[in-house]
Formats: sequence, C-alpha cells, structure tokens
Amino acid sequence: FTRRLNLNKRLSSMMYTHFIFMCDTCFQI
Repeated sequence: FTRRLNLNKRLSSMMYTHFIFMCDTCFQI
C-alpha cells in the first residue's frame, strides 16, 4: 500500500511539473 501511494505521489508530482512546464511555454509564446 505504501509503495502504491509513493508511486501515485511521484506520478502526481510528474504531472504537476509537466503542467507547470506547459504553462510556462504557453506564457512565453
């Protein structure tokens, strides 16, 4: 369970950074 939660946490973190990156590129253009 902890392992699964950790994986989920990592995935959400990745999605968050990806979202920020996309927003950054959007604002730059």
